[in-house]
Amino acid sequence: MGPFICEASDILRFFALITSVAVIVTALLIWGLLRIDYQTQLTTTYEPTRATIIETHVHKTWFGFYRPVITYRYQIGGQIYASTKYAPLNQFGSQPWASKVAEQYQPQQVTTAYVSTQNLMMAFLTPHTTFTPYIATIFSMLLIFMTCFLIRNAGIFSSKPHTPHHPNRYHWYQLTTEHIPSFYAFGMIFISLLWSILILLPFIHFLLFAYYDHEHTRLIIPTLITIIAVMLTLIPATMGFSALHTAKPIKTIRALTTQPQIFLDAPLAIRTDLLFAKACEIQSIKINLTCKQLTGITSRTCFSMTHTIQQHQHILPGQTITGSHRFSVPPSKQRPSSHFTRFDYPRIAWAVEIHTTFINNRTLTWCFPIAAERTTSER
Repeated sequence: MGPFICEASDILRFFALITSVAVIVTALLIWGLLRIDYQTQLTTTYEPTRATIIETHVHKTWFGFYRPVITYRYQIGGQIYASTKYAPLNQFGSQPWASKVAEQYQPQQVTTAYVSTQNLMMAFLTPHTTFTPYIATIFSMLLIFMTCFLIRNAGIFSSKPHTPHHPNRYHWYQLTTEHIPSFYAFGMIFISLLWSILILLPFIHFLLFAYYDHEHTRLIIPTLITIIAVMLTLIPATMGFSALHTAKPIKTIRALTTQPQIFLDAPLAIRTDLLFAKACEIQSIKINLTCKQLTGITSRTCFSMTHTIQQHQHILPGQTITGSHRFSVPPSKQRPSSHFTRFDYPRIAWAVEIHTTFINNRTLTWCFPIAAERTTSER
């Protein structure tokens, strides 16, 4: 067993996460609360007055939305004012909706405008409120919840496991991991959240406000799109939370080799250290040396050798599991790694994989890519 060792990178990662989340949450929350307060003031302190329509048209805004622009004038205390606001907050929707709203008002038509008693230059034609600021606050609260969940349960901070003492055996060189399940899961959840904000949120707005009381037969299109957006949001989020639940017991993992430069004509000793933060039951922990031929979108395994370092064990909190094995690659399989380029396919990629299988048959796999040469003469 061994205590967690906190590194400077852990602190930087923590503050980077907190800072990025705080910026997004602050922006959404402040904007939402200010809009809610502004909308509430307008809808609770207005007085109806007589207004005359001057002109109407439809204006295209961002993301393909449209809003009705209705210019009208009204008179209060002998002074004439003009406004183009349709609602307390600007409402955006489809072009048919915006056109239908604009068609309700004709030039020289006399209608009722609602004027704020606190600012006589602020008026609107309908006292209906919009739900958009509330959605922004809801998403900010959701982001806070997901961040707290990740900090509490995801193990997103990498603490070093104790390095067991191996006197007079090898000099170990640490490999750099290519795949960390907790960050992978966090990425899936973060992508689903971005999808919700950029896709689902506009279509919820589109569904709730663009077609209310108008064109009920056309609700099928935004409804289907909203359902699809919800499903596409829930699928990666569910997979991400499932991966987090699986990765929760393991605090960190690393792989080490006996030499910084890998030569395939010599035996290669590989060791792995796993630090468990939670108690769990494991079926097996395996080290796998693999060689794959990559063709861009597919891969073919050319060589694979697996060694089991642990089987059927109850892991205690803070326990470090260590195992090592010497691999010898047959001469017929000694194909050197290809230098990575984005367009150079097919290419050969060697990697060390650490597979941890839990008692519920869930498996976590870490991949450590290595640059391998055939013989020392190729150096």
